[in-house]
Amino acid sequence: MLACAVGNTPCLIHDGVTGYLADPTAEGLARGLVRAWTDPGRSQLAAAARTAPGAVRSYDAMAQELEAWVSLVTGPAPGRC
Repeated sequence: MLACAVGNTPCLIHDGVTGYLADPTAEGLARGLVRAWTDPGRSQLAAAARTAPGAVRSYDAMAQELEAWVSLVTGPAPGRC
């Protein structure tokens, strides 16, 4: 997993443990790709990523969590009580 270190992403990916975080630029992503490709421990990182908390939740569970968060921020969705 290679992702830009923006928003909540650093809370979800532990850099060098469950994925790789990169600066949100073309150069940052290029460095991240090289880092991931050349990391001799990437198979262990991949195994850790597969068991990370975010990886074991279903899409339905993540959608429900997102909907709950959006409701907290914006109030109930139109047409709902």
